[in-house]
Amino acid sequence: MATVKALDLERLPEHARTELSDFYSFLVKKYGVSAKKKHSRRMTSSLADSKSRFFEKVAVHLVTIPPDYQFDRDELHER
Repeated sequence: MATVKALDLERLPEHARTELSDFYSFLVKKYGVSAKKKHSRRMTSSLADSKSRFFEKVAVHLVTIPPDYQFDRDELHER
């Protein structure tokens, strides 16, 4: 793990310190490990189960088209 180097923020103007603080918060939110990410890993298995159930339902409604069938552009627009 990298060592933390202390920075003297008092040398910066107030608006620069605020901007630096906001940027640090952004980096922590983007790269920090949070409970949300841990929870999302648990959700992945239930999402995979939901996905497989969905595709099982879709497979029931599959239509088999003969290999020699030719699509006709005019037939697409017929009612």
